[in-house]
Amino acid sequence: MKKSILKIILSVLFSLILFGCSKIGTVQGIVKDEYGNIVENATVKISPSVSDSLVTNSKGEFEFVDLQAGVYQITVSKDGFFSSTKDVTVEKGQIVNVDFILNYDVFVTIPAISTEDATDITSTSVKISGFITDLGNATVTGYGHCWSTLPEPTIDDEKTDFSFSAELDTFTSYLSNLDPVTTYYSRAYATNSEGTSYSTEISFTTNAPEDFPAVTTNLVSNVSSSSAICSAEVTTDGGCSIISMGFCCSTIPNDLFNATYFSASNTGVGNYSVTISGLSSNTTYYIKAYVQNCIGYSYGSEISITTLP
Repeated sequence: MKKSILKIILSVLFSLILFGCSKIGTVQGIVKDEYGNIVENATVKISPSVSDSLVTNSKGEFEFVDLQAGVYQITVSKDGFFSSTKDVTVEKGQIVNVDFILNYDVFVTIPAISTEDATDITSTSVKISGFITDLGNATVTGYGHCWSTLPEPTIDDEKTDFSFSAELDTFTSYLSNLDPVTTYYSRAYATNSEGTSYSTEISFTTNAPEDFPAVTTNLVSNVSSSSAICSAEVTTDGGCSIISMGFCCSTIPNDLFNATYFSASNTGVGNYSVTISGLSSNTTYYIKAYVQNCIGYSYGSEISITTLP
């Protein structure tokens, strides 16, 4: 008798479980764009709502489980796309597959960019300015300059990368760690979700390594009781601009600290002359040409003169 009752109870429980499970269904699917590409992180909502909305995974997949039998409305949306809605009927114990294709709501265009010629060229560095002329209609994720020793450099080569918000404005790239006396090719670039655009190409050649300049003291003439005309020649600027040049004059040999300095009115490689004045009569002076560049000072040989009584 007890066994018969137990069998009846187990039979009823099994029927209830089977009946309850048969009312449960699943809706699953994949979301792609109009070109067949997977769309991840798309929002998927179901109505009547049985749970919070889902987002598609890295494979574009979504899945709603434990659905009661009935008719549901599925809506998929993502920024940059038109949303899509479908009705789906879930039968008892059924797995329903419903895929979505999202169409872009705009035609995405790449940005436009231009560049200027290189400036401030040294042996190892250079400055280049660029200008974003059109942002396109998608977020610019990177821009700057790329460069190489071969023509048509790309972002796979060396590059500067500005990731902060892009504007229709000028930006400046400082290229460093370049090789001396080497020709480089550079293009400005800007990237968004559609791709990367490049400016026209420019080229530049780095300078020889910087060094001290060189100067030769040539002649002192027209010596009077209080003045003299000194001439010299800067033979090399050492690879960077001349800052100053002229002559130093002292009554003590090889005296650079207490000497009086007379500057030339011009700067650069070549000959120059300076009239030194305010000298004392009948006095011996020691005169050297000097030149200064970005590295430092150089001096010519020393010449002595004696002013007239």
